[in-house]
Amino acid sequence: VKTQTQSNPIESRMQFQQYDANGNLLMQSKINDLNVSYIWDYKNEYPVAEVRNADNASIAYTSFEADGGGNWVIPSTTRDAVNFITGNKSYNLSGGALSKTGVTAGKVYVLSYWSKNGSYSIGGGTVTSKTGRSANGWTYYEQTVTATSTIITVSGSGNIDELRLYPQGSQMTSYTYSPLVGVTTMNDPNSEITYYEYDGLQRLKNIKDYQGNIIKNYQYNYAQACTSCVVTMKTFASTPTLSYPVGVFSVNNTLLGNATTQSQFVTMWNADTNDHGIGTLSAGTDSMHFLLTVNAGQTSPGLVRGCRYYQYDLAYTQIDAVRSINGCYVDYGDGTGMFLGQSSLDTNVVRALNTDLIYYHPGWGHPYQAYWIHNYPNSNQKTITFYHNDGPEHIQDLDDNNSPATSLTLVSNLRGNLPQLTTTLGGSCYQQAGALTTANISNWPAISSIINLGFYAADGGVSFPKNLNFPQDFMINNRNLANVSFSDCISGGFKISKMKSGWNTYFTNLRTLSISDAQWDHENLSSLVNLSAFGLQTDNGLPGSTISTLTIDNV
Repeated sequence: VKTQTQSNPIESRMQFQQYDANGNLLMQSKINDLNVSYIWDYKNEYPVAEVRNADNASIAYTSFEADGGGNWVIPSTTRDAVNFITGNKSYNLSGGALSKTGVTAGKVYVLSYWSKNGSYSIGGGTVTSKTGRSANGWTYYEQTVTATSTIITVSGSGNIDELRLYPQGSQMTSYTYSPLVGVTTMNDPNSEITYYEYDGLQRLKNIKDYQGNIIKNYQYNYAQACTSCVVTMKTFASTPTLSYPVGVFSVNNTLLGNATTQSQFVTMWNADTNDHGIGTLSAGTDSMHFLLTVNAGQTSPGLVRGCRYYQYDLAYTQIDAVRSINGCYVDYGDGTGMFLGQSSLDTNVVRALNTDLIYYHPGWGHPYQAYWIHNYPNSNQKTITFYHNDGPEHIQDLDDNNSPATSLTLVSNLRGNLPQLTTTLGGSCYQQAGALTTANISNWPAISSIINLGFYAADGGVSFPKNLNFPQDFMINNRNLANVSFSDCISGGFKISKMKSGWNTYFTNLRTLSISDAQWDHENLSSLVNLSAFGLQTDNGLPGSTISTLTIDNV
């Protein structure tokens, strides 16, 4: 960029040295000043890192959120959508080591990340490490790497997030986004993370520090914008609700009941006193849009809340244990219900009557998690309903906590709509065939996001899952399946080939596989090039028998 003042000579003030194929700026500088480089992601639409005093080739950053690698080579597309420190995903290094090519031997770099399993191994240089703060089960690590080759690698076992690399003396600021909404996290040059939360109308609501403390809050008060407003049905994640049936929630987030049609939704919504105080709802252009006639002096909420759901039946005096990953709200079927937390650690919720909190450490590398134990006055049959945001929520963490896990051996009749982006199918201790089938899951043919499949024994091996009731080829739409475990099951003839005929050449993204000898036909595993752990239980899985498990790394 050149400028001229009156008759003075033209001066160069800015230079733009590098763009990518999409026209995004990769590097710029003021004349005689430091370079500023950028990394783009989310289909090359958003800048996710800004680095001062570095060229673009010597930096790398990823939070494992979208489609890009941020100059890192990431061997697997599998992401953990349950555990994360920024954004809503992280990476498990069991999927393969991460690498950055094109570094300069002899040059000193700063490599930093957040980990759930201690510091990780760094290859390609000599390393000096320091440990930083911890938050929500994550710990910050920063390592100074003097490169001895042109490749730096990060390897180990455990989750990693917010992975940065830049030359010593540079400063990086990184970002994650909710596309079409805004920045969700910012990580400054001192690795201080700031979180940004948005309300149902996608307006900035809270700014929080890395510990979740609110440091700024925004309240919005508008004059009457419309008297006849079009509103959309949305989930509590502010994503469009996909279909009926749905749970109907009022303007003050009270569950009003379930609706199978738009007319039922309208009737139920209008019958609520708080809703009726805002205005009157009527049908819109399609089943998910409505017309709201706003009362004088009131303001349209901008949306109505409706969430799809799945259900179980239970005839027992207790359900253990519900966790936040099961959905956004649970109706216990006895006239009580509660919103669930934002993460497995979140206990900042209003619990239902007769509901206890157990903060439990499973003991195999997971952090402490909040389990909600609900007690009933009798053993009459109840229907337990989980309302969800059609995100990565899943049913597997409807898991045992008490010993023995009697309630989970009795749940049956799984039905409804599972979260559309669910990542996991499974659980522990299930005994009833109706809890071990997808036959009554309405949207099962449309689900293609499952990467974890497994049913487990727990409580010291007391409650072995049995009566698996899945049809042939039930996993055909989930080709990215990465982790499978059926070794704890009393299979009753269940074969691993039930997942898909020719499973051993179809699920080529499989990384871990744990089965009993009776569950396979000794199929050739040579096509499973990503398989890193194979566990074979040589007995029939019956309680009291001897179990011999073979685990092979780097198959």
